[in-house]
Amino acid sequence: MKKLSSCFPILFCTMVLTQSCKKDSTAFISERNNPIVLSGEVSVRIRAGETYQFDLGVFGPEENAAINRQATYYEISALSRDYSGRVIYRYKPTIKYIGSDEVELKSSKGSGGGCSNSDTKNTVIKFTISN
Repeated sequence: MKKLSSCFPILFCTMVLTQSCKKDSTAFISERNNPIVLSGEVSVRIRAGETYQFDLGVFGPEENAAINRQATYYEISALSRDYSGRVIYRYKPTIKYIGSDEVELKSSKGSGGGCSNSDTKNTVIKFTISN
């Protein structure tokens, strides 16, 4: 009976560690407070000279986001992280630009500190800029 009770903590820890490394299939970001699936394509209409913000959410120390493919017609096209770990993408088209542009963001989340970030998502933001 003692052997069985001493094996239980080891079995329990193994189960917990295994579960923490599974992929999360419901990753979301918010764009102006609207939930949007983190992987896929987003269409955005903005006015010339307007700054657009895309909230990717809070990222842990081992998690990251990057611009995979930079926009073409931009004055500002950058990611920033605040003190709480929240990552925001900002875009502002070049002065007087009217037309379309796009950027591709790549994010890696889900490590929980226990394993590598194997859950990588790509989000393409397609901009339509008008007067």
